[in-house]
Amino acid sequence: MAKKVDPIKEAGLEIKLNTPVGIANYAYLETPDFEYNSNGDWKVKLFFDPANEEVQVMTDIMDKLLEEAMEYFTDQAKTTKDKKAVRPSENTPYYNETDDEDEPTGRIYINPKSIASGKTSEGEEWKREMPIFDANGVRVQEQLNIGNGTQMAVNLTLRAYYNKQNGVGISLRLGAVQVIDLKAYTGGINTAEDAGFDKVEGGFETDTLATPTDKHGGPVAENDEDADAAQY
Repeated sequence: MAKKVDPIKEAGLEIKLNTPVGIANYAYLETPDFEYNSNGDWKVKLFFDPANEEVQVMTDIMDKLLEEAMEYFTDQAKTTKDKKAVRPSENTPYYNETDDEDEPTGRIYINPKSIASGKTSEGEEWKREMPIFDANGVRVQEQLNIGNGTQMAVNLTLRAYYNKQNGVGISLRLGAVQVIDLKAYTGGINTAEDAGFDKVEGGFETDTLATPTDKHGGPVAENDEDADAAQY
């Protein structure tokens, strides 16, 4: 059987890209997020400084791909009416971060993701793990509990798409992660600083360090999925 031709790839509208190092938030990279997809999503919200030259190169590539996608899908439309209907999607490849008052913070972010499991057209089930590497490029085997503020770069596949409802856009499929500076999520308050307490001289002093506990008084598990989910 002849290999099926992918017109998007043939048109050069699918490319791979490694991002610069950004700051992670809402990372589901060790356990998928099942809230909106029963098959699970690997995903992370990754923030960047747009003044960084490497970040500018990344956004230029995204902008150029979107421009080429607009031209391609306009050319593919069969009627003048359909050509005029081709428009950019509101789901852009990257976004400007805003604060609680909807004011720009000066940062941009991306929302890459990929599906964690599914079925083939023949009905066979498959699962996809998210490859995580350390700063030296060694694949990580242990649980990291990747938390907010972790610095990382990610491997992306950028792919153009078009539908009449949403318009022309660029999807960002997450392929792999390189952790540069880990900020591990601990699952709760482990220090006085975490709780905002100041040091008070002349008061009670303990001679031992207590083991962190969960809300039921038991020890905090190193891989507590419920606590991990509660972070988000």
